[in-house]
Amino acid sequence: LELMKKLLLLISMFVLNQTNAQQNLVLNPSFENMSGVLNCSFYGGQILPVLNWSSGNTATTDFYSSTLAISCQMHPLNPITAFQQPRTGNNYMAFINGLGESNYREYVRGCLSQALVVGTIYNIEFYVCLTNYANTGMNNIGLVFINNTEPIFPITSTIPLVPDVNYSGSPITDRDNWTLLSFQYTATTPNMNAFIIGNFFESADTNHQVIDNEGYLEAYYIIDDVSISEAAASV
Repeated sequence: LELMKKLLLLISMFVLNQTNAQQNLVLNPSFENMSGVLNCSFYGGQILPVLNWSSGNTATTDFYSSTLAISCQMHPLNPITAFQQPRTGNNYMAFINGLGESNYREYVRGCLSQALVVGTIYNIEFYVCLTNYANTGMNNIGLVFINNTEPIFPITSTIPLVPDVNYSGSPITDRDNWTLLSFQYTATTPNMNAFIIGNFFESADTNHQVIDNEGYLEAYYIIDDVSISEAAASV
């Protein structure tokens, strides 16, 4: 009987540890909780109608919702702009990862429910898809942790931070399917309770692949289902 009690205790501790490890720290990870009036056309500022999310700099990050009329530019299935169903729910955000030879950048900025613990390993995952509006795929889609008291970067160009994790593989050109970007990161700095996603490299250091030879070389991506969770401890 005593052995059975110990076994049950070990099992319960393991299950509790697994549950804690898989808890997503990202607030509003699929952009479903909204806080304002939706735009039918492209947004012109940094204030977006979605809780816990904003732009990382003064460029114009976008917000799409299937609750809008499908004729709206900001409807996910409008063929001129995104033309992709949300991976889950009704909404997603979008950002320009690169525009021609310029260093114009758009970023999405999110919040965590609690600060990262120094020395702890975290799993980082999010899904991206190239939009119909884009004519170029790129790499260098990264994430950097910050403290949420830090102000927005007052620029429309590359944010001068080194990403904590970064996708540096082949340019992502898939317009039909969501591409998972997955990383592991060991926290090194205290009080990191927010993050920024986008391209932290200059255009000269970013690989691109042209799909349609029309207009600027623009890599415009949508993003959904952002997850940052403590990695499960090995047993």
